[in-house]
Amino acid sequence: MFAHVSVLTVLLAVITLEMVLAAVLALTGFPALFAVLVNVGKVLGLPDGLAPVVSFGLNLVLFVFVAVMLFLGKDVVVYDQLADTVAKILALVIQLLGGLVMTKLWHEGLKRTDVPLLGASYSRRAARVAKG
Repeated sequence: MFAHVSVLTVLLAVITLEMVLAAVLALTGFPALFAVLVNVGKVLGLPDGLAPVVSFGLNLVLFVFVAVMLFLGKDVVVYDQLADTVAKILALVIQLLGGLVMTKLWHEGLKRTDVPLLGASYSRRAARVAKG
């Protein structure tokens, strides 16, 4: 009587949309990684209006990935933890690079002024006095 029902049909019937959605909503590493990737994309020239589209696309890929992993009986949490670790490392690297760039810009900006701060260079002022 049930000979015509395939194993795939039975497995697909067991994995429901609610199960996949609940699994996706429980993840925290992938959304963090997606946020970092979208922000890196913005820095590299991704238009602001395109950021929600990229975010939606990444989340759609995540939804399909979770559905496939549930279908295969694999643990998604391991991949979520990996994504969380990658997001943290990327965020730290970006913060480090951003700090280095901002320090250089801040230094260049202060050099253009004659604000007497600790470690300031008075060579330009001395050159002007010597010329004039």
